[in-house]
Parts: sequence; C-alpha cells; structure tokens
Amino acid sequence: MNLIEFDNLEKMSDDSLKRRLSVLERRIEKIKEIFEKVRQEYNRKFRWDVEDSNEPRYIYVSRKTGNRMKRQDYYNDLYEVLDNSRKEHMTINRIIKERKGHSLKDYVISFIVMDKKGNPSLYPDWVSFKLDDIGYHGVINVIPYIDLNEMLKQKGDVGTVIDIIRRVEMFWKRYLSNEVGINFRKINYVGLDDYVKNVFRKEIKDRVNSELDAKNTDSSKI
Repeated sequence: MNLIEFDNLEKMSDDSLKRRLSVLERRIEKIKEIFEKVRQEYNRKFRWDVEDSNEPRYIYVSRKTGNRMKRQDYYNDLYEVLDNSRKEHMTINRIIKERKGHSLKDYVISFIVMDKKGNPSLYPDWVSFKLDDIGYHGVINVIPYIDLNEMLKQKGDVGTVIDIIRRVEMFWKRYLSNEVGINFRKINYVGLDDYVKNVFRKEIKDRVNSELDAKNTDSSKI
C-alpha cells in the first residue's frame, strides 16, 4: 500500500486494519532479514567511509577498487518499501488506538458516577468532570471543573480533586491501561473571573485601604 492510499485506512474496519497490520509486520521483518544479508555481503566487500564528516556511516568504499557509493544504492528500493511500510504501520496503530479511545471514553465517566454512588463523601458537589477530545493514539482527555464559589462556601480543598483523579487513574491502570491512556487536563475554575472581579479585588482594596489608614493614624501620633 502506497502513501497516497493512507486516507483509505480510515474507512477500513477494525478487523481489516488488524489483518493489514499483520501483513505489514511480516513485510517489515522480511525486509530486515534482507537488509541483514545485504549488510553482511557488503561488509565483506566494502567498508564505511568514516572520514566523511557530512554523511558518516552512509557512504561505502569498495575494498577492491576504492569506489565510493551511497548506502541507498545497495538497497535500491528496499529503503522506500520499508519506510512506507513503517509509516503505514504507525498510521494503522494510531487509527486503532483512536477508535479504542472513542469506544472506551464513556468508561471514565461511568466509573466516576459509580464511585460517587459508593463513596459520596469523596465527591463534593462543587466538582465535576467533562470528556474532552480524544488525543493522539487514542488518549482520553478529561477536564476537571471546580465551582469556585461553592468550594469557598463549603471551605473545600482542591486536594479533593487530586484524590479523585488518582482514584480514576488507579482504576484505569488496573483494567484498561493496555488499551489506551488517560490524561487529566488542568483544572478549570468555574466563576473565577467573577470571583476576582467582585470578591478578590474588593477584599484586596479594603485591606489596602485599611492598612493605609492604620499607617496614617500611626504617623499622625509622631
């Protein structure tokens, strides 16, 4: 299969992709065997030109005639075949992983819902999670959300979210890590802008004014 046909891989079924993957793996191993035989043969007749600083180990010199030849000339189109096979192999692996990511992503939220029912004290109502786009090689991205106002009212701790993330990661590592990875993005604070605008700045302003007033009072007594 040539590079121009890579787009067609997205249309193939999982079984077809796995069969194609098996074919590519056998092809790659066969080419490696040929490479090894060729290498042994040319090592007998040629030597590497170690003095060439521009292309070290890629220029051969004939032991008999002294002629210099590029390594690619020995292997002819094998390099191209191997390169294309490896690229297609990686593409198929990526497609399979991404499909697995899409098929398994709901398990993340399902586990959180199940764990929350069994351990409600571990899950405050100001914490929530949302699935993000599936990443490269099927990595499942999850965004944690914190309702900042509610967390502050309940005197919550951000460490609670970290504990939940660890529980989910432990579950994933135990049962599904061989399939695809999971990644928690940075915490998204809901209501942060309003808090900074309406609460934080006001408290800072009042505190600064209070300290300035106290300083001015002390100065007048001198």
